[in-house]
Amino acid sequence: MEKVSAKILRKSIHSFLQNYHYFTSTAVFLAFPFSASILLSQALATDSSSTILPQIYTRLKALFDAAGFPSSSQLFTILNLKVSQTITSSIFSLPFTLTFLLFAKACTIQALKNHKPSLPPSFNSILSLYKPLLQTYICNCFLILSANATAFCLMFLVFSCIEGLGYNSPTCLFFMSACGAILFSVILANALVICNMAIALSGMEGHGGKRHQLLCS
Repeated sequence: MEKVSAKILRKSIHSFLQNYHYFTSTAVFLAFPFSASILLSQALATDSSSTILPQIYTRLKALFDAAGFPSSSQLFTILNLKVSQTITSSIFSLPFTLTFLLFAKACTIQALKNHKPSLPPSFNSILSLYKPLLQTYICNCFLILSANATAFCLMFLVFSCIEGLGYNSPTCLFFMSACGAILFSVILANALVICNMAIALSGMEGHGGKRHQLLCS
């Protein structure tokens, strides 16, 4: 696995150096608007005057309280805030994600497939890759939602069992909250890796959908 990863990394660096102007032009015209939207959405997500963020935060807090998570835990308060900011940022940047980001990935994958990219690239070749990338991205969104739901369900079961056994001390709750945050991070990280690999595989094969997620997992 390490040899394959090193080979892919060397090939990527070699392709980037050979076609430097192609990739930089792609980044300027396509990836930059998406990056700018992410920065602006992060600013809006952290703005206290925003109307969407407090609503999402309040609903998630009510959901956590109804599920039995300790409301006094600072870790769950931080987790609730970060998840709310992520959802708010994703809502604002979604139009740029479905257009500029996917087209930038399509251009990059097309360059790696042909080995000799031309600038400007063929619109038909990019458009042929955009549809499978869009299908896979939609499936990735459902996968990430499922990963979040799975992590929260597991934490709910653990906290319910802990409370049923009578372990309600602050030290025990803090330890379980820390373990829950680690579990949530591990599940989400693996889901993101599978999603990125599925995007790359669907672009290389020209087919999108759920099958590539199963292959990557």
